Amino acid sequence: MKSAYYEKFGAPEDVIEIRDLAIPEIGVDQVLVRVHAAGVNPLDRHLVRASPWPVKFAAGFRKPRINVPGADLAGTVEAVGAGVKAL
Repeated sequence: MKSAYYEKFGAPEDVIEIRDLAIPEIGVDQVLVRVHAAGVNPLDRHLVRASPWPVKFAAGFRKPRINVPGADLAGTVEAVGAGVKAL
């Protein structure tokens, strides 16, 4: 799958690149979505930059906890974990 990906904090235009990643295995309480459209909002920029300083508590201190930015998306549900009761 194609994905925006970053391994270090910095300006989004400097650290985000498009990569081919393996399709992730889902956990018991997770949902796998094939993304058709994604949005970018100010929170994404703060997480990629790890700025202002308090954002590091959510983003990670030395390196990103989550390497794929974004949370706003539209798509098709591909798989659902056994523990998912509602979407």
